Amino acid sequence: MHSQSLFTPAQIEEKIKKATFALQLKEFKSIRKAAEHFEVPKSTLTDRLAGKKTCSQSHEIAQILSSAEENTLVRWISQLTITV
Repeated sequence: MHSQSLFTPAQIEEKIKKATFALQLKEFKSIRKAAEHFEVPKSTLTDRLAGKKTCSQSHEIAQILSSAEENTLVRWISQLTITV
């Protein structure tokens, strides 16, 4: 059983992007150090650096809506709830 994360998937993804960027800028000498600093799994960071897609990206074909369509729908619904 997995332990529950304190972060949302979007927050974790942001941390992975920051760690990847920091490694590209050579702010860390190792992937392990960057993973520890940004509190992300080393294996996930290694996979992303190797070009592996996120789970949602790799399963996008099987989804009814693309990520872009889903984001557009979320923004539209959010705007409707604000104006009501």
